[in-house]
Amino acid sequence: MNVIELSKQYPDLNLMGIVKRTLTGYNDNRLIQYLSGIVGDEATKEAINRYFIGTSKHWDRATVFWQIDRFGSVRTGKIMQYDSQTGKRVKEPVNKISWVHSVLKLPDFVLSQCLFGEHLLKDATRTVAIVESEKTAVIASIYFPDMIWLACGGSEGLNTNKCAVLKGRNVILYPDAGKFDKWNNKAKELSKTCSTSVSSLIEEKATDRERQAGYDIADYLVRFSPSDFRQPQTTDAGKPVHENSTAYVSDNGILFIPTPPDRRTTYTVYPCVETYNKRSELPTFAPYQSVNIAGMKQVFINLNTLTI
Repeated sequence: MNVIELSKQYPDLNLMGIVKRTLTGYNDNRLIQYLSGIVGDEATKEAINRYFIGTSKHWDRATVFWQIDRFGSVRTGKIMQYDSQTGKRVKEPVNKISWVHSVLKLPDFVLSQCLFGEHLLKDATRTVAIVESEKTAVIASIYFPDMIWLACGGSEGLNTNKCAVLKGRNVILYPDAGKFDKWNNKAKELSKTCSTSVSSLIEEKATDRERQAGYDIADYLVRFSPSDFRQPQTTDAGKPVHENSTAYVSDNGILFIPTPPDRRTTYTVYPCVETYNKRSELPTFAPYQSVNIAGMKQVFINLNTLTI
């Protein structure tokens, strides 16, 4: 039976009540500690509320990712333990991943998964982005809040059954490094349900080591501050606030930004000014001494809107 049927058969088992009881203990939650250190307490709190991230005592300071479908029904929750310093899953001496229904030993339970974050689909206007990892969906939602970020729970978790709820939606797939071809084939299957494209960003950027390690978009995003991807903002009067920082554009249009905070170690490099303003690609870095800015065009970045 699924969780909905279970709730009817066992009315005293309040699954949403179980969810609510896990929405605490964040000062001890290892993943939450990591996220707070990367993106700050406020953005982390917003992500917790967005995805109903919970804390589990099954393992010391473990995280619960609840699967809640578009009707608000709780399917189950995935429990995982993370390293608070690296943000990586704990896999040694054992792979610490389990399910709430298994830990609670619910009788006659048949797991019927949905996409992690499916409850967010009530907003029908935004583009949907799908990644493998629940943690990655949470992190990407902080950096790119204009899209709805969902997770399928692994490269094998992306299937037509789970994605049936995406009928008529515009969907972008973000496969882990080394999984582009596999997800490109998946996209062809999903195209019967929704408009589907596959991002090649990670496949093109990943080194051999990163590809072997299975890097995903979150592994790159956490190298930056979310403010680096902030959309242009204006004052209440509709005018930009002028506070500037200097950057440089080469003859072939490449943008070089002295990397904060010291601005004398590396340059943050974008293919062009438009790419920077739209944050349509992740930047690369160049050692400070390797770039000769003599003769380059000087431009100014508005530090309040982070645009040129």
